[in-house]
Amino acid sequence: MTNQFEYPSEAACRSVLIKLGMHASQLDCYPQDWEYLMADETRLSDYIDLYQQSETTDQEKRVLGCFVIQSLENLLPTMISEQQIRTCLAMLWDDRVIHAHEFEY
Repeated sequence: MTNQFEYPSEAACRSVLIKLGMHASQLDCYPQDWEYLMADETRLSDYIDLYQQSETTDQEKRVLGCFVIQSLENLLPTMISEQQIRTCLAMLWDDRVIHAHEFEY
């Protein structure tokens, strides 16, 4: 049985971009690991806010989880606060079924 959350979907990413006020044409799913390459660490709080909205679907959370993880990685050299890291990881851990692929990786 294939895990429905193994790969982020293009449709969910389009939806996330629109909800973030970005144009869906910015989606480029051709490079490998596009779900990480598209992350913009300056928008980490936007990703978290959207993730925590009750209307955000599990598929959208899958995309946002990748954005959050990559943003944290990008911010580590700038000394992001340990509390912010813990908050993000706890949020993702609460939905560990959705993010199992990243946690395994």
